[in-house]
Amino acid sequence: MKLCSKEINSGSIIILALWVLALLSLFAVGLGYRGTIELRLTGLYINKMKASYALQQGLYTVFFHIANDSDRKVDAYNESWGNNTDAFFESEIDEGVKLTVAHTAESNDNELITLYGAEDEESRININVLPTSILSSEYWEEEFGIDDDLIEVIDHWRQKNSGNKELDAWYESTYGYEARHGNIQLLEELHFLKNFFSNSSDKNKSRARLKNIITFWGKGAVNFNTASREVLSALFAMQSDQKEMSKSERDDLIRLIIEYRNGDDGLPGTEDDQIFKDQNIETAIGTHEASKMTMLNWLRTKKLVGVTSDFFRIEAEVTFDDKKLQRKVTAIVSRSKDYARENKTTTERNKTLSVIDEKKDEEYDPMRIIKYFEE
Repeated sequence: MKLCSKEINSGSIIILALWVLALLSLFAVGLGYRGTIELRLTGLYINKMKASYALQQGLYTVFFHIANDSDRKVDAYNESWGNNTDAFFESEIDEGVKLTVAHTAESNDNELITLYGAEDEESRININVLPTSILSSEYWEEEFGIDDDLIEVIDHWRQKNSGNKELDAWYESTYGYEARHGNIQLLEELHFLKNFFSNSSDKNKSRARLKNIITFWGKGAVNFNTASREVLSALFAMQSDQKEMSKSERDDLIRLIIEYRNGDDGLPGTEDDQIFKDQNIETAIGTHEASKMTMLNWLRTKKLVGVTSDFFRIEAEVTFDDKKLQRKVTAIVSRSKDYARENKTTTERNKTLSVIDEKKDEEYDPMRIIKYFEE
């Protein structure tokens, strides 16, 4: 049976219509998929903006508590800027948006306790002013891989007039720049020092641990109210036989300091914490042992003992209830009047913080954001 031309044409039209319908369906699906992606991207962008504003609000909150510190002569983690669960633990900034500012400190049992607030940046050792007599100790070499060659390089980098033309020539020929001959300003700057990276993987791992104990801010006095065990151990490491302490004596001095600070409950950042109100640490902890007193006296002569701080580290995290986005920020802030005067025109500005790099308080100088890293 033969099909007439009319039936053949009708079949061709149906097939063509089906192809057109299929193509239109694919086009519609493509548009829908693209629209879905664009909606998701828009949602992520909105959440990213919310997170950035939440992080900025977190900085403002920390600023407020630091600026309203009732006692500027001493600083410790039991103050509202250092441990404040209500203000800094999953604080709801907006619907479904929570902010946490946290750091850790040690209990009497050497357990790391999470505190909610800012970390004291001057609980660390300022490597820009650290005496060579401490850097050259066996402890610093064993724990942090600081050997004589690296000490020479560090001294050359941070001294204004080192006189080492050979090293100057090496930097110029190798990297095309000169040594800073001034204060180190970033942890990553250490990576540019000659031979900072060793052929020994163990030594590189040891040097990487420097990030836990050093800072580049402040005048150099370490706040004994907030310094960690690791910082105190590094600080008490001496090369001079006259001031050298045995490991057991050093550990005992650190134990006395931390137990005094943590109070009866043995925990940092609580109401029963005791505070060193001046540099007479041995009087507060009740020790009269010659080696410990000699050590503390020597550190005082080097202006390495402190009980207050003007620089703070803020590590904040924003989370969303739907878990779609998480943002973190690390910022170094200062309330130092000296720093404000010396760096009036050079304070680092970040485009996301251009309107909040200073927070003016009626009574005190502005808080300043020195460094800001957002992840």
